[in-house]
Amino acid sequence: MKEIKKGILKVIATVLGFFGISSTFVACYGVPYSEIGGRCFCDKEGGREGVYDDGEGIQNLKVTLNDGGDFTTTDENGCFYFDVPYKTESATVTITDVDGNENGSFVEKTITIDSSKHPDISMEKAEK
Repeated sequence: MKEIKKGILKVIATVLGFFGISSTFVACYGVPYSEIGGRCFCDKEGGREGVYDDGEGIQNLKVTLNDGGDFTTTDENGCFYFDVPYKTESATVTITDVDGNENGSFVEKTITIDSSKHPDISMEKAEK
């Protein structure tokens, strides 16, 4: 009976030791993550085939991460970023103009972004 208790205690100590080491690792180094992001801009050439310019960044667009519902807004340069679980290869985002005509009016856009890239995303102006 004493040996069984000793064996059970060893197993419990091993399991608790593992969790203690794991918790220490996470506390010291953080949870690994990847980043999804991009830059939204207004193409002054209207997105015509073969004509591209990097345009002016559009601020205050709402960018929603479709898997999970997290959202952010673009900064003054039109950039946005999300921290996503490590090894996430891609994510789908929906970009919505929520401030009306304040920074121009743009058509909602849903795109898939590869986590290894931070693309420039051309936004189409909305019809008035």
